[in-house]
Amino acid sequence: MKKAISVIEIKVFLILVIIALFGFGFLINYIKENMWVLYFAITVVIAFIIMSYFQNQKERKCKKCFSSNTTLIDANDKIIGWKYTTKKGLPDKRRKNNTATYLVTKKFKCNDCEHNFETKSTYKR
Repeated sequence: MKKAISVIEIKVFLILVIIALFGFGFLINYIKENMWVLYFAITVVIAFIIMSYFQNQKERKCKKCFSSNTTLIDANDKIIGWKYTTKKGLPDKRRKNNTATYLVTKKFKCNDCEHNFETKSTYKR
């Protein structure tokens, strides 16, 4: 059985559409008058992308000759801890959001100086 749309629901929907149109118009006028906000937002996004790129490159640099010409040999990912544990050190299964802390070990080989090195990092999931 279909439920009919009431007149009140239609009026509320139309009011919300009108408010959205005025809000969108206000936003467009604000951006036109203050274009520096848009430029600032674009600059922040570009800076964030560049920083994340260089952070990734820093991990892969050779410790001996500082070359970025490296090859990944091996990567290990293991759990080193839990947010909630039992007395024995096992994960507590009574908790719903019991996050694990992982240790990632990556082994690299420098293609320029043949130096082998490894990096370690942790993350939670």
